[in-house]
Amino acid sequence: MDIDLRSLRCFTVLAETRSFSRSAERVSLAQPTFSQRIARLEDLLGFALFERRPGDTVLTPAGAEFLPHAEALLRQAEDLGQTAQRIAAGDDGVLRVGYTPVSFYSFVPRLIRAFEAAHPGVRLRLSEHLSDGIEVEIRAGRLDFGVLHPPLQRGARPMLALPGETFVAVLPEGHPLAQRDVIDPAELAGESLIFTGRSIGPAIFDRLVHMLRTANVEPMIDHEVSNSIAVIGLASAGRGIGFVIRSMAFAGRPGVCFRPLAGENVPELPFALSWQDRMHHPAAEKFRSFVAAWCGKNAASGTGGGTGGS
Repeated sequence: MDIDLRSLRCFTVLAETRSFSRSAERVSLAQPTFSQRIARLEDLLGFALFERRPGDTVLTPAGAEFLPHAEALLRQAEDLGQTAQRIAAGDDGVLRVGYTPVSFYSFVPRLIRAFEAAHPGVRLRLSEHLSDGIEVEIRAGRLDFGVLHPPLQRGARPMLALPGETFVAVLPEGHPLAQRDVIDPAELAGESLIFTGRSIGPAIFDRLVHMLRTANVEPMIDHEVSNSIAVIGLASAGRGIGFVIRSMAFAGRPGVCFRPLAGENVPELPFALSWQDRMHHPAAEKFRSFVAAWCGKNAASGTGGGTGGS
């Protein structure tokens, strides 16, 4: 049954005004056209909606029973139209966003909260992956955006650079170097070191090795682990000295301390936002623009990375 919404609107207005002339005027139709719409609607439904009396028009029992259903459908249509407008404006919808485990020790949770506060109609569906996995999921169309660590491993993609995080040393509490306020990489000669494996992040692995060799230290890597949490855990167990981003110092962990590294060769973990080549969701541009503005503001104010001192 093909009932058009304008005819339903004519019906509900007539039920309210009980006057063909006033109803036609309210919906901006000529009265003959209005009357024809009501007649066609009655023919389509198979029952009379109104009883015409001298000077009055009243609902039939069937019309009175049909009225709340018509009103509900019109409200749904209005809601649908408003929802479509919000989606078109980028103010409604769902975006699938991937993130790396270490990024959630940095500024990313605050960025997510700030975006959702500014755009409450856009829901961010979050999922955790390694950087390489984020690239795979974006390329396959299963993620709209991803916060990852360049350089990209799977070819060029759209990418927005985000504030990076400087590495610090994490060492057992009782280690002699724990008495220092700052550690010179040259002082790590002969120390047992804990690295996140090169297969996890080859660029950072190589930069840390470069930092040490520039300080004339040949790194003694006794443990390669899969993530920064394991680096901190092994340091807490007294197994050596590791390197993690500065923000991880604020999470707290018994048995370890965090110290900044001296020199110009201390590496920084880069962050970037990547996304699908062809994005058709109107909220996507709003998310990209917000991330760029928020990170620019917070980087300029010095709050893009950690949340306090080391």
